Amino acid sequence: ALIQPRVGVNLSASRENLFTKIFAGSGGVDSYTNAISDTYQDNFDEGIFTGKGIYDVDVYNEILNNEFPENTILSHDLLEGNFLRCGLLTDVMLLDGYPMRYIPYILRNHRWIRGDWQILKWLKNKKLNLLSKFKIFDNLRRSLLPIFCFLLILLGSINVFNKFTNNVILIVSLIAILIPYLIDIVNYIIFKESNITGAVYAYKKFSKELNSIRISVIRIVLQILFLPYETIQNIDSIVKSLYRMKHKTKLLEWVTAEDADKNSKTDLTSYYKEMNFNVIIGILFLIIPGLISKIFGIAWIIGPILAWYISLDIQKEYEISENDNRYLTDIAKRTWNFFERYVNEDNNY
Repeated sequence: ALIQPRVGVNLSASRENLFTKIFAGSGGVDSYTNAISDTYQDNFDEGIFTGKGIYDVDVYNEILNNEFPENTILSHDLLEGNFLRCGLLTDVMLLDGYPMRYIPYILRNHRWIRGDWQILKWLKNKKLNLLSKFKIFDNLRRSLLPIFCFLLILLGSINVFNKFTNNVILIVSLIAILIPYLIDIVNYIIFKESNITGAVYAYKKFSKELNSIRISVIRIVLQILFLPYETIQNIDSIVKSLYRMKHKTKLLEWVTAEDADKNSKTDLTSYYKEMNFNVIIGILFLIIPGLISKIFGIAWIIGPILAWYISLDIQKEYEISENDNRYLTDIAKRTWNFFERYVNEDNNY
């Protein structure tokens, strides 16, 4: 009853600044350099719906009629896919936007996590199969991962246990949160392929080039630098969701990514105000004895600087030669002629 195409990032959105270059991938449509696969589709013959696709309207109305309580569900796509079943259409790709700065990106995640927790009770729904319930559970697990990793780092740093145990806790917590990037580095070294969408591209404007390994290394560093802030944001999302579910208030409150980008402040002071938990925890870790604690403390204090820096707009300068200008004009004319000739009443527009 549902067909889910691949979803990529708009080409222009992926080149706005260092943040989008690092996190959004290459952007655009390129089925040659991007893997076309889906874990659920490949292993269970059932995809996962992300909110953009084709419905069978009659089946939708028949199955979901009176199924969802009014004004309670913020993220409806996963539930719709679970009830209707969803197939992945790999040879069709839709292009979507992407947050242009780090803070709006985290605020979008905040809304997504709230939506994931607000469908918590469907884990007990008898109409859903075990796979559907696992999809819901996996989203909840993902939102808890930074929280537990941060708590483990805290425990390992304050020497609650013996030195060996503390070191094991630190290593396990770091591996747990960084393993996607570590696997990607290994995968790229062995197979010359990347799991990060678009990471095979080279971005010449950032430190000569930004290939798969560099993207992974940069993400590892940034993940550690931003961990306290992401932890407190995830906790805030979960607590708000549980409170609002109990009191049935503000369950549908959300801000679009576009509005979040427009309204977000871009100065360094605003980043430090928004990420103040990073600084507080960083100062506390500087007080804790030990070199590792000091390293974490310094990293977290400077975290907002990095978040601000990668979110700065890039001054775009384009130089088009006379030959390029003629070439682009010719393409534009032929493109227009194609649509003028074929997009008409005879061809049902």
